[in-house]
Amino acid sequence: MIRILLTAVVFLFSAFAIAQNKKYYYEYESVLPYQERFDKIEVNATNEVEKIQLYGTLLLPKTPFYKVVMIIPGSGPDTRENHFKLAEELLLHNIAVFRYDERGISESEGEFNEIRIGINELVDDMAVLFQKLKQLPALKDKKVGVIGHSFGGMIAIDAVNKKKANPDFMVQWATPVQSHGEWFKYQLKNGIGELPMQFKYENLEEAYKIMDIFNQAFATTKDSTTMKQDIKLLYKTRKIAKKQGYTSKRYERFTYATFPTHKALIKKDFEKMYANVEVPMLYIIGTNDIIVDPVAGVEKLKSLGNTKVEIKVLDGLDHYLTTEPELVLGKEMYYIDEKASAYMVNWILNQ
Repeated sequence: MIRILLTAVVFLFSAFAIAQNKKYYYEYESVLPYQERFDKIEVNATNEVEKIQLYGTLLLPKTPFYKVVMIIPGSGPDTRENHFKLAEELLLHNIAVFRYDERGISESEGEFNEIRIGINELVDDMAVLFQKLKQLPALKDKKVGVIGHSFGGMIAIDAVNKKKANPDFMVQWATPVQSHGEWFKYQLKNGIGELPMQFKYENLEEAYKIMDIFNQAFATTKDSTTMKQDIKLLYKTRKIAKKQGYTSKRYERFTYATFPTHKALIKKDFEKMYANVEVPMLYIIGTNDIIVDPVAGVEKLKSLGNTKVEIKVLDGLDHYLTTEPELVLGKEMYYIDEKASAYMVNWILNQ
C-alpha cells in the first residue's frame, strides 16, 4: 500500500521515460516471460469527466477459459506489469488477466498525483476500464471479477458501492475494512509512511485521541463536499485539536488530514460497504501484515455477518502475501507465496 522509499526513483525514471515518449514499467515490476504462451488484447477507455485515455492489456489463455480478473494494485504508481507472479499463476490456471497503466503512468493520460488525485478519481478510472472489459466480444459469456490489493481494494469496494462497476466476484486482498480512517491507527503504531511525523507522541493513546478528532469531523462529510468546505472544516478541526495539545511541536510541516486524498479516505464508510455488498467475495490477508490490521479487520468483517464474504487468514504472510521478514519494496514484494496464489486461483475457479 505504501512505497515511500521508492518515490524519488520512481519520479526520476518516469520523467526520463515520458521525455523519451516510451511505454515503460518500474524496477519493482516485471514483464511476464514467454508471452507467446498467451493471447493479447490491447484495451483503452476514456474517462469522460476528465477527458483522459487509459490503457491496459488483457492477457488470455490459449485454451478455453471462463473467468477473467482485473487486478487493481495498491497505492503508488503502477503500470500494467504489476503483480506479475500472481498474473502468471492465474493465466496458467486458465484465468484471463487484465492490468492497466494508472493515470499519468506509461501510456495512460492524465496526471499522477498522490496529494490531489485520490480514491474518487481513481474509482472513475477503474470503472470505465472495467465496463470496457465487459463489452469486449472476446469476453462474452465470461465471468469478470476484480482482485483489489490494499488501496486497490478500497477502489474496488467503493466502485461497487457506487454501482459504477458490477463484477461477478471480488477478491479483497489486505485492504482496510474499518471506517473513517480507523485503520490509520495500526499504521501509526507500526511507523508507516508520514504518520509518525504527523503524530509526535510517545504515548500512542494520546495520538489516537487526536486522530479521532479529525476522523470524526470528516466522517460527517460526503464525497461531494467541495475542497473549500473541506479546508474550512480542517481549520476548525485543527483549532479543536490544538486545545487538546496538538500544537506544532506534535507534527512536522503538515498536520494529519491535510491533503485532499487523505481526507477522501477518511470520509469512507467501508464497514457499511462490506455489510451491504452482494457480490461473492474472498477477503484474504496474512498474519504478518503491518499495513492493514489482520486482527481488527477480520473481527470487523465477522461482526458484519455478510454471508457473501469468505475470509481467509494465512499464517506467516505479509501485506503482499509473501514470507519476507520485513516490508520490501523491490520485485520481491510481488513474489506471492504459492499457497496464497493457489487459494485465490481455486476460489476464483469455483465462482
